[in-house]
Amino acid sequence: ILNNREMRKLRRRQQKQQEKNAEIKCPDGTVGYVNDDYCDCFDGSDEPNTAACSHILVQRPTFSCDSGRRTLFASRVRDGIKDCDDGSD
Repeated sequence: ILNNREMRKLRRRQQKQQEKNAEIKCPDGTVGYVNDDYCDCFDGSDEPNTAACSHILVQRPTFSCDSGRRTLFASRVRDGIKDCDDGSD
């Protein structure tokens, strides 16, 4: 049986998985895919939870750890270093 905190984490992970690869319209009208590790949109809006557009999103923390305690810059997501206390990055 999962406690409330574990349930919230599970829901967040499920939501992120559903959002992953969802098709979105970029600001310039082109099509992008969310969190597919490829920077489709010129402004990086399709990759808020990956490092794919870190060259664009350098000064904006865009990734929220599952714990909600920390927000990271895109360049620190999936880089092999545990920045979130819960390891969600």
